Amino acid sequence: MRETVDGIIREDKNIKIAFTHRNIDAKNKDDMNTFSEKYGFNYSNVAFNSQVHGASVRRIKSNEDLAENGKEADGLVTSLKQVPLLIFTADCVPIVFYDKKQGVIALAHAGWRGTYGNIAGEIVEIMVKEYNCQLVILKL
Repeated sequence: MRETVDGIIREDKNIKIAFTHRNIDAKNKDDMNTFSEKYGFNYSNVAFNSQVHGASVRRIKSNEDLAENGKEADGLVTSLKQVPLLIFTADCVPIVFYDKKQGVIALAHAGWRGTYGNIAGEIVEIMVKEYNCQLVILKL
C-alpha cells in the first residue's frame, strides 16, 4: 500500500484499489480521467451506479453492461479485467470484496440503509452463487 498526494493505492499483480483524497472529485470526468491515466486505471471502461443508499447490486458480466452506468444500485460485482469499479462515499463505508482465485472483485457503498438491507451479505451471496467464489478465500 502506498499513499500519494491523490489517495491511497493498494495493488498486487492481480488487483489495484484506490481510495482518493478530497482533492479528487470522483464525479468530475476530467479529474477521474487524469487520476486514471496517472495511476493506470482504464477510465473508458469504468462501471458506476447512481447510489441510493440501498442494497441493490449490479453485475458487470460484459462490456455491454457498462451501458447501464448510472442505474440505481449501491454495489458492483465483476470478474472482467480492465473494468474499474467506482463508488462514491462521504460518510458511508466503502467495502471491497476480492476473490483472487476466481478473479472477482466487488464494491459496496454501505450506508445505514444498505447495511440494514444486508448489502455485504448480498454481494457475498452473488460472488458465491454466480461467480463460484468460496467464503474461505474471500478477502474483505
